[in-house]
Amino acid sequence: MNQLISILVVAVLVAGFSSCTSSRHISRKDWYENYDDYGRPLPDRKGRSKSGKKKGGKVKPPKIVATGTARDVIDLAYGWLGTPYRYGGDSRHGTDCSGLTCYAFENGAGIKLPRSSSDQADYCKKISERDLRPGDLVFFVNKAGGSRINHVGLYVGEGKMIHASSSQGVTVTSLDDPYWRARLYRCGRVL
Repeated sequence: MNQLISILVVAVLVAGFSSCTSSRHISRKDWYENYDDYGRPLPDRKGRSKSGKKKGGKVKPPKIVATGTARDVIDLAYGWLGTPYRYGGDSRHGTDCSGLTCYAFENGAGIKLPRSSSDQADYCKKISERDLRPGDLVFFVNKAGGSRINHVGLYVGEGKMIHASSSQGVTVTSLDDPYWRARLYRCGRVL
């Protein structure tokens, strides 16, 4: 019995560190609703993200008006569609949200971003949502009404972002998706 309790405690601790930043707090309710017994995220059953997939499994990129380096950053991120989510990852074998944005900006624009989503928010110039342009970053908190940034997406135009979702990997999602809309905290521009 003690061994089972020890295993459960370790699983809870591992899951506590499995978000885009190491400071994420996972409530007991969140744990039971979103993680299996081994701390792996459950498939997203609520349809929180809309990937924009067409029949045949292909993703139709939005019409992007970005030019120059913003276009290069977005194109690199689109090349990672379908890459699985992996906490702390930053390769095609697995990436988290800030790993994706770090890779896209470094290789598409020669800009080395800080590694965590909250540090990236501090690095960016704060802008309003109405001023979003393709290539800007959008930042989210871990719960509606919260203030701790734990997720970042790359705005691609037409109200959509590309990001590394813990349940779907790298995917395209609408900012109007109710889950993300409730958690949108800040928008930023990399200068």
